[in-house]
Amino acid sequence: GWYAMPAMPTIDDIVRLSQLQNFIKDELLKALKTDAGQMREVCVEKPQRIMIDHLLSLEETLPLKQQLVFTEFTDAEARDAGAPPPPKRVTYIVRPSAVNMKRLAVRLMEDKKQARSVHVRLIPRKDKMAEMTLNHELLELGATAGQQNVYLTYIEKLENLECGLIPIEGDFLEMGMPDVYRELALNGHSMSLAHVAEALMTFQVFYGEFPVVRGKGNHAQKVAELLQRLKVEQAKMTQETQTPQVDALYIFDREVDPYTPLLVQTTYEGALDEKLGIPFQRLHVEKDEVDQKSGDRLLTAGETLHLTQEVDAVWKDVRGCSMAHIGKELRRILGEIGQQFGQKDTMREMTQREMLNFTTATRHNMQRKKQVQRHISIARGCTQFYEMTKVLEFQDSVLKHEDETQCMEYIEELIYKQAKPELVLQLLSLHSSFFNGIPPNWYKTLHYSLQQTYGIAILTVLENFKRLGLIRKKGRVGQLAQYVGALMNSNHTDDDDNKNDLSYAYRGYTSSLVKLAELLLMGKLDWNGASGFLKDLPGATFGPADGLRQDGQPRTIMLFYIGGITKSEIAGLRLIAEQAKEREGFGQTRLLIATTTTINGKAFVQELFAPAP
Repeated sequence: GWYAMPAMPTIDDIVRLSQLQNFIKDELLKALKTDAGQMREVCVEKPQRIMIDHLLSLEETLPLKQQLVFTEFTDAEARDAGAPPPPKRVTYIVRPSAVNMKRLAVRLMEDKKQARSVHVRLIPRKDKMAEMTLNHELLELGATAGQQNVYLTYIEKLENLECGLIPIEGDFLEMGMPDVYRELALNGHSMSLAHVAEALMTFQVFYGEFPVVRGKGNHAQKVAELLQRLKVEQAKMTQETQTPQVDALYIFDREVDPYTPLLVQTTYEGALDEKLGIPFQRLHVEKDEVDQKSGDRLLTAGETLHLTQEVDAVWKDVRGCSMAHIGKELRRILGEIGQQFGQKDTMREMTQREMLNFTTATRHNMQRKKQVQRHISIARGCTQFYEMTKVLEFQDSVLKHEDETQCMEYIEELIYKQAKPELVLQLLSLHSSFFNGIPPNWYKTLHYSLQQTYGIAILTVLENFKRLGLIRKKGRVGQLAQYVGALMNSNHTDDDDNKNDLSYAYRGYTSSLVKLAELLLMGKLDWNGASGFLKDLPGATFGPADGLRQDGQPRTIMLFYIGGITKSEIAGLRLIAEQAKEREGFGQTRLLIATTTTINGKAFVQELFAPAP
C-alpha cells in the first residue's frame, strides 16, 4: 500500500555490474597495497584521481586510505629545503602518453637519487610506444648523469592498472579517458581504440560474448575489427559456454556528431555538469548551505555528494528533468512525501507488519526529504547559471536558423568584452555549423579581432577548429545541413514539460546519436541501405543487416560512444528505453550506456585548445 517503501535501484539492475566493479576495485587495491604502518605516495593525474576516489569510496572502512598521500602528476618541481621528506614508497598512476613518459622519466631519476621504492602503473594499460618513449628519455637523462643503464631498473616495473569500463550506475559505465576525441580527430593517435577494445573484451569475460556487433563511424569500425582480432587471440579468456547477457553491442563515434556537445545542456544533470562538473557522478560542494526554516545543514563545504540512483533516492526522478521545470518537479516530490507523512493517523488500524513497513518507509521519506532540500539548494545555483539568457537566445536563433546577423554581432560583443576564449569559440563553432559557414567578409575580420584580443596563440587553436570543420567559410553545403531538419522539433517550447519529446534536452534539438538510438529501437533503421538518415551521417556503417532481434522478448543492448557523450544525451537515451517498454510489439528493452568519458561544452572545447602536431 501507500506505506510500502520502494526498492532502491542497485548497480545490478540490468546485468550484475558489481562483478566487474569488484574486479576493478581489487586491481586498484593491489596497486596501492603497502605494508602496515608504511606510508605511500600516490602520484596521479587529476582525472584519474577522481576515478580512484570513486573506487575507494566503495570501501567504507579501508585502513589503506590512512596510509596514502595523494599528489598530482605534473612537471617535477624542486622540493623546498625545509619540506618534510616524501614517503619512501611511491606509485605513479598515469596514462601512457608521450608527454607523461617525459615527465615520468624526470621524476624517476629524482626518485633514484632519493632511493625511493617505485611502482609505475599505466592506465588503462601500457603500450609499446609508451615503453619506447620512456626508454629514450631515461637513456638521455641517464647519459647526462653518467647512468646509462638506469632505465632497466624501471622498465621492468611498468605494469597495467586494469580499469577499463567502470560501472557508475546500473545502466552506465565509463572509462575515464577525457582526451580521446582530440587524440583521434586532431593528433591521429589511435592507441585509445586498442584500450576501448581491451575494455570490451574484459566486459565479455564477465558477461559473455556479444552475439552482434554493429556501429557507425570510422573509429568505431576499427574497434569492431580489433575486437574480432582479440577474440581470436584470446579465445580461451571469454566464457563461450556462458549465455550472453547482452544481446547486441552498438559502437558509435563522436565524429559522427561533433555538434551536440557545443550546445548548452538544459537538463538538470546536464546543467550540473556544465556549471559545477560531476565527473564519475561526484559533486564537490564549495560552500555551506543551511535550511532557513529548520536550521539543518543541507550541504557542507568540502564534502562530496554521490549523485547516483543507488545512493540518492530522488536522483532518478530529477536527473533528466528540464531546468525549466526542476523546481516544479522537486515541489511535486515534497508534496508526495508530505502526503505519506500525513497517513500516520491510520496507524491504529495497521497490523504489526504494516506498522513495521510504515516505520521503515517513514525513515526512508525523511531521507528523501533531506535529499530534495539538497537538490533545491543545488538547483538554485544552476538556475542562476541559466539566467545567461543571451547565450540561450543565441543558441535558439542558431538552431532555428534565424537572425544570423544578430548572432554575429553577439560574438563580436563577447570578443570586445574579452569573454573567455572557450565560450567565444564554442558559440562561433555553433554559428558556423548551423548557419552552414561564416560569411567570407566577416571571416577575415574575425581573425583580426581574435588575434588582437587574445594574442597570436589563439590562431593556432582556431586552426584546430578549422581542421575539424567546426569553423569554416560559407561555401559548399556542410554535412550537418544535409540532415539537421530531421533533428529539429519546431513545436517545442519550454512551457511544455512533456518528456515524450526527445528534443526537450536541447530546447528543440535532438542529438543525432540519440536519434540513431531511437530509430534503432523502433526498428526503422535500414542498416545497410543506400539512403536514409543513417547513410546521411558521416563515417562507415558496419555490422550485419539483421542484427537486433524483434521477437518481443526482453533484450539488453549496449551502446558504446567513442570520444564522449553528454549528460543530456544520456537523458535522451534513458527516455528512449522507457518509451520502448510501453511500445506495442516490443518487449522490455534495457539499455547499457558506455563511453570513454562524459563531456560538456566547456570540456569539449578545452580539448581542442591543446596543440595539434
